[in-house]
Amino acid sequence: MENAPLITIGIPIKNRFQYIKSLFEAIEDLDYPKEKIKLIFVDDFSTDGTYEALVKWKNEVEEKYYKVVLIRERTNIPQARNLCIKNMEGDYLLFWDSDVVPSRDLLSEMISIMEENPTIGMIGADYEYDPSLKVRYKPIVNKETHAVYMGFTLIRREVFNAVGFFDENLSVDKDTEFSIRVVEKTDHKII
Repeated sequence: MENAPLITIGIPIKNRFQYIKSLFEAIEDLDYPKEKIKLIFVDDFSTDGTYEALVKWKNEVEEKYYKVVLIRERTNIPQARNLCIKNMEGDYLLFWDSDVVPSRDLLSEMISIMEENPTIGMIGADYEYDPSLKVRYKPIVNKETHAVYMGFTLIRREVFNAVGFFDENLSVDKDTEFSIRVVEKTDHKII
């Protein structure tokens, strides 16, 4: 991707060792310049080897990426996402759930759509449950919506500037509540 913008990928994680190898492979396989990717992992004190795997992988690959950051802190999901926002660099933040395995070109496709249309503030990749693969994405349909889940969702920095952070007091509907604020407080579309 020519003139690819710097992006941050934020991955809240806890006790996801069974998915970590697939996650690392999916990150490494992205069709996006590695030197334009900042990765932030927020680990909520995993006890199953996830954190140790993150440290090992970071040490092996960090020179390929713009930056790889590991944050180990007691958090709920909104707090972890907010740490990602506070530490983001570039104009876009991609929230990525550890059990989502996207196609290698999905991120590039999402960035291209956002770059071509500045009115789009958020793109969420729809995904479906598959018993053998756990979660995988379904192709983007570019349909405008009022809310998206944050499993594999790209958000412009200016959206956070306008609506702020995730509500750290919510344990359910946190994605919907954030999306509603985007719709109510900005002119950005969600697709």
